[in-house]
This record gives sequence, structure tokens and C-alpha cells, in this order.
Amino acid sequence: MAKRRPFLDLFLPPRCPYCGKVLPYGRTDCPDCTPVKPDTFWGAIPQPDGEVLPCAAPFRYQGAIRQALLRFKFRGEVELADFFAGYIAQIAEEQELPFTVLTNVPISPWRKLRRGYDQGALLARAAAKCIRAPYRPLLRRRRHIRQQHFLLSTRARWDNVRNAFAVRPRAKVRGEYVLLIDDIATTGATLSACAQALRQAGAKGVVCLTAALAGRRIRP
Repeated sequence: MAKRRPFLDLFLPPRCPYCGKVLPYGRTDCPDCTPVKPDTFWGAIPQPDGEVLPCAAPFRYQGAIRQALLRFKFRGEVELADFFAGYIAQIAEEQELPFTVLTNVPISPWRKLRRGYDQGALLARAAAKCIRAPYRPLLRRRRHIRQQHFLLSTRARWDNVRNAFAVRPRAKVRGEYVLLIDDIATTGATLSACAQALRQAGAKGVVCLTAALAGRRIRP
């Protein structure tokens, strides 16, 4: 999805989003990889009040996409934000999702300091640029939580994020329709906790888009 930049490519050659290899000059795809075709995968995240939080993604969290997201999230390959954000933005436009502002699931300040970036913020900013819509960091973490991928049970993941998020002081949320962005949705617990915080602060509606959907717990 990203546009090629011939001059910059000489010094910062793009990499294949699937295997991570440097692409030959002039190519936009990797000759050694079979590109994964994006689609629109819908999930429904159950809410404590009985409502359902809609969530969509262009990919399933498996194979080459899983490896690409791990490199993006943990190995500093931040250029992959543009790759995934382009497909996220495409879903938002094709599905005509109702929203007035984009935001992201925030990571903790300690984790951001250690990693050097917030992958969700990179995705949301890049998607907002593609859609030409406003991005605002609306959420913060109220407390440090364990990383969700270390927790194996669904109950443990939901308990881990309960009341863990709040709207930032002075953030304008009341009356907004929020498009909530994250990298991966597995059980949907983190997205659900963020959506609850946004609604409690007066958001009229929340819909989620992620780079990939994982597991079978999020059902269409």
C-alpha cells in the first residue's frame, strides 16, 4: 500500500512485509514470497452490558502476517505501520464506518520507553493520514498490567484489563464516534476495556479496526 520513493529507496530500501528481506530496487513485492491477500474479517466482541463491540481486520493473525506483526511490535520495524494502516484505512472507507475521530489502545509509559514507540499509535496516525481524518490520543493506562499474550485463559485476559484504561484529562470524547485502532485482537478484552472507558466518558459509539484477528474467540 505504501508508495515507492525512488531517491530514498537508494538509502533506505524497503523490506518485504512478509519475510523482512530487503526488496530489489524497483520492486514492490518480494519474489520469494506469495503475498497474503487481504480481506475484511469481522468479529463481535461481547460487552459486560450485553452489547457487542464490532471489530474488523484485513488479515488473520497467522503465518506470514503473524511474523510481520511480531517484527513490527517487538523488533522495531516501524515502517510496517504504513503497510498495515493502508489496509485498515481501506476497510474504514469501503465499509463506510461511522466515526469522527481515530484513537488507539495505548501501551504503558514504561513499555513505550523500553520499546521506543507505541505501535498502536503508529498504526492509528498512519491510518488517519490515509483517511484524512483526525487522530487524537484519547486514552491512558490507569495502572500497569501484564502483557496479554502471556495469559493463556480468556478469563485471565479479561480480569487483567478490567478498569485498566481511562480517558486522558481534558480529552474531548463526549458526543464523538470513535474508531479504535490496535495491532491484534485475540479475545478482544483490551479493546472492550478501552471501549468501556470511552463510552463512560460520553462517546456515542465505538468501532474497532485491527491489523489482524487472532484465535476463534472473536466470532462474526
